[in-house]
Amino acid sequence: MAQYGLTERELEIAGLAAQRKSSREIAEILSISVKSVNNRLNAVYEKLGLGGEGRNKRQALAKLLKNS
Repeated sequence: MAQYGLTERELEIAGLAAQRKSSREIAEILSISVKSVNNRLNAVYEKLGLGGEGRNKRQALAKLLKNS
Protein backbone atom coordinates (compact mmCIF):
# COMPACT_ATOMS: atom_id res chain seq x y z
CA MET A 1 0.00 0.00 0.00
CA ALA A 2 3.00 2.28 0.29
CA GLN A 3 2.92 2.78 -3.46
CA TYR A 4 -0.36 4.66 -3.01
CA GLY A 5 1.17 7.18 -0.62
CA LEU A 6 -0.98 6.30 2.37
CA THR A 7 0.08 7.61 5.76
CA GLU A 8 0.41 5.30 8.76
CA ARG A 9 -2.85 6.67 10.18
CA GLU A 10 -4.64 6.15 6.86
CA LEU A 11 -3.42 2.55 6.76
CA GLU A 12 -4.58 2.04 10.33
CA ILE A 13 -8.04 3.42 9.58
CA ALA A 14 -8.23 1.53 6.27
CA GLY A 15 -7.42 -1.71 8.06
CA LEU A 16 -10.17 -1.18 10.60
CA ALA A 17 -12.65 -0.19 7.88
CA ALA A 18 -11.73 -3.32 5.94
CA GLN A 19 -12.64 -5.31 9.09
CA ARG A 20 -16.14 -3.83 8.70
CA LYS A 21 -15.79 -1.49 11.67
CA SER A 22 -18.08 1.51 11.49
CA SER A 23 -16.70 5.04 11.48
CA ARG A 24 -17.96 5.44 15.03
CA GLU A 25 -16.22 2.24 16.16
CA ILE A 26 -12.97 3.31 14.48
CA ALA A 27 -13.21 6.72 16.14
CA GLU A 28 -13.67 5.12 19.55
CA ILE A 29 -10.80 2.67 19.03
CA LEU A 30 -8.39 5.42 17.93
CA SER A 31 -9.75 8.15 20.24
CA ILE A 32 -10.44 10.54 17.37
CA SER A 33 -13.62 12.13 16.02
CA VAL A 34 -15.94 10.43 13.55
CA LYS A 35 -15.37 13.40 11.25
CA SER A 36 -11.61 12.72 11.30
CA VAL A 37 -12.22 9.06 10.47
CA ASN A 38 -14.47 9.98 7.55
CA ASN A 39 -11.99 12.56 6.26
CA ARG A 40 -9.15 10.03 6.37
CA LEU A 41 -11.29 7.35 4.72
CA ASN A 42 -12.19 9.73 1.91
CA ALA A 43 -8.49 10.47 1.42
CA VAL A 44 -7.75 6.73 1.30
CA TYR A 45 -10.53 6.11 -1.22
CA GLU A 46 -9.28 8.97 -3.39
CA LYS A 47 -5.65 7.80 -3.27
CA LEU A 48 -6.73 4.26 -4.18
CA GLY A 49 -9.11 5.40 -6.89
CA LEU A 50 -12.13 3.79 -5.24
CA GLY A 51 -15.51 5.19 -6.18
CA GLY A 52 -19.09 4.13 -5.60
CA GLU A 53 -21.20 3.67 -2.52
CA GLY A 54 -19.68 3.58 0.95
CA ARG A 55 -20.24 -0.13 1.46
CA ASN A 56 -18.78 -0.95 -1.96
CA LYS A 57 -15.73 1.17 -1.16
CA ARG A 58 -15.13 -0.74 2.06
CA GLN A 59 -15.47 -4.07 0.26
CA ALA A 60 -13.01 -2.95 -2.43
CA LEU A 61 -10.68 -1.69 0.29
CA ALA A 62 -10.82 -5.07 2.06
CA LYS A 63 -9.92 -6.85 -1.20
CA LEU A 64 -7.00 -4.49 -1.84
CA LEU A 65 -5.61 -4.91 1.66
CA LYS A 66 -6.01 -8.68 1.49
CA ASN A 67 -4.07 -8.82 -1.79
CA SER A 68 -1.26 -6.54 -0.56
